Amino acid sequence: DGDECDISMSEEDGPSPMQPIPHPTLSLALKLAATFGSEDAFIACFGAASSVVVLGNIEPQEVARTQDLLTLILMPPGWIVASEARMLKGEPNALCLLAPEITNGRVAERVLNIFGSDIRTALSLPDRLFVLVPRGCELPPDLQCALPAPVPIAPLSRTIFGEHLRYSHGLVDGKDHAALLERIPDEKALTELPGSVLSAALRAPTARGVVDRLSSATEKLSKRQKPDGPRLEDMDGNSPALQAARQLVADLAAWKEGTCEWSELTRSMILHGPPGTGKTWLARAMGASAGVHFVQASFAEWQSTGHLGDMLAAMRQSFVQAIEKKPAILFIDEIDAAGSRYDTDAHGRSYRRQVINAVLEQIDLLMREEGILLIGACNDVHSLDPAILRPGRFDRKVQVPLPGKAEIAGILRSRLPAEFSLSDIDDLARTAIGMTAADVDAAVRQAKSIARSQNRALEFHDLRKLIGYSHSEADQALDWRIALHECGHAIVATALALGPVTRIMLNPLGGETVTQNRRNQSLLRDVHAGIACLMAGRAAERLVLGEISAGAGGSRQSDLARATNMALQIDQQLGLGAYGPVYRGDADGLALHDPAQRQRVQQRLEQAEALAAEILQKHKLQLEHMAKALVSERELIDPQLSKLLAGIASEPLLLENNMIEPQPVERQTVSTDDTEAAVAHKPSERETNKASNTRDAP
Repeated sequence: DGDECDISMSEEDGPSPMQPIPHPTLSLALKLAATFGSEDAFIACFGAASSVVVLGNIEPQEVARTQDLLTLILMPPGWIVASEARMLKGEPNALCLLAPEITNGRVAERVLNIFGSDIRTALSLPDRLFVLVPRGCELPPDLQCALPAPVPIAPLSRTIFGEHLRYSHGLVDGKDHAALLERIPDEKALTELPGSVLSAALRAPTARGVVDRLSSATEKLSKRQKPDGPRLEDMDGNSPALQAARQLVADLAAWKEGTCEWSELTRSMILHGPPGTGKTWLARAMGASAGVHFVQASFAEWQSTGHLGDMLAAMRQSFVQAIEKKPAILFIDEIDAAGSRYDTDAHGRSYRRQVINAVLEQIDLLMREEGILLIGACNDVHSLDPAILRPGRFDRKVQVPLPGKAEIAGILRSRLPAEFSLSDIDDLARTAIGMTAADVDAAVRQAKSIARSQNRALEFHDLRKLIGYSHSEADQALDWRIALHECGHAIVATALALGPVTRIMLNPLGGETVTQNRRNQSLLRDVHAGIACLMAGRAAERLVLGEISAGAGGSRQSDLARATNMALQIDQQLGLGAYGPVYRGDADGLALHDPAQRQRVQQRLEQAEALAAEILQKHKLQLEHMAKALVSERELIDPQLSKLLAGIASEPLLLENNMIEPQPVERQTVSTDDTEAAVAHKPSERETNKASNTRDAP
């Protein structure tokens, strides 16, 4: 019945007192005995000459030992056990015992193929078949259908371990026996203990000493397994990423309590954003708050195991581990390393396709399980294959920006000693705005190292030197310029009704304005409004300081680059410009080599900057007031941000009046005897003079 273990050994076969059974072998023998219940029950499994038994959930390192125990101890006397089905040749009391070869704790892809082939061969022959399937080994689909459901080997329980102590340490029944059994860690804790810890504990001379060692090891292991970092409850702020994380953890708790069905929950989320923003930190905080197993994996870890077959085996093992430990959170870092099957780079295309197909298969299998949240993290979500990103695999896609003041304060509280006051933490958090979560964590570790080297406690000034901004006049002037630039974006975005501005911040590399863009009809005026918002930073600098900086330009992601691209798209891609309903390919810098195209783009940018300047002139005092607040606080969010932007009215008429498009290129068809040639219409001298006096000259 599984509660009692019955191991029968003849005096002739059993070990002598001078030759005790090794602890791992004894433990496995007891688990096998508990699995089948008795010798008669074990033999009954092979009553029919063509019976098939599958024993599953075997620890990989115990596969070879299981083969030995089945062959040498559990099989009835006189039975023949062979590792190849063709060797039996119809013997009446015989069976084929098949198990895969284990290398580095898992079954390699090549070995799995051979194992599957051996099983198929054995199934085609009439002899009894016993198949050992190690934990993490997934048989091919045809064999999963063909073979009976695996009989899971019994896990190490208090009862089994008590029997172990009876054999190994002479534990006898009685009150002391019952009390000692109660002190043995529960099944979950025993199963998670490494074999080396069990072996070390069993070296104690008495049963009580063994249990004492086990209890101590379990407590230490439990502390080490707790995810690093804070719990979600310790993290302030209300960013979309934090809200999503809290919701998933709350849903998991509701499912554990039985108040909702698993099918009703969001079960997966991908976190994306620049390096160091705290994606891994947030995922580990979810694990700590949920109080479930946290299984962490990454593509780099999988790829480090070897060639493609080894990599796929390591990937499967991570998913299997999460399933076995459910309820759990499976966190896959660097998931964008999977790439996309639609990547134009032909190098490694076959490898990439096989990896992505394997990821899709494993995610689909995981989604059939209850009690497992799947969290992915990446820097560039757009590089991922669309099939990975679709709902049902990753239900939510959440951007993780640089942490704000509240999030940084939460990180600092979790890392700093209690002697640091709330005002100290608040001051540090304010000055650290613009740093990544990784930067803040590294600064804390460096400050602690400095304090240790001087043989003293960590102090406020240790961190103040490492976190925050300079107070020099040059840096203050730069902060003022950046603040004006960012607030200019915010005011124009509000005036042109592009969407609510949710955050403005200063950071060590510049500034950032976050706008929740509203859906629009993609009319020409919508494109012009977007360009005006991008040019508003330059306009704000010019309005207040009298001259502009290069802050709007630089990289391909800069304001100027994006505005130029949008102005170019009007003609090249959107069918709203000079060439009419024509798609002329990707908008890139090559098109600007055409003087006429370059002139049209420049005119649009200048008009957009003029529109932004006109809006900002109306709100100049508000612009300066906002910029001062931003320099002081380093970050503006609601409700303060909404108050600062209050009173800025929408300017639709102003947009219409400034939206003067360059004249389209006129074309006419000239007929010849054999061909029709399209040529550009050359304007008359009168038309040329008229055009030169307007702002919309082509």
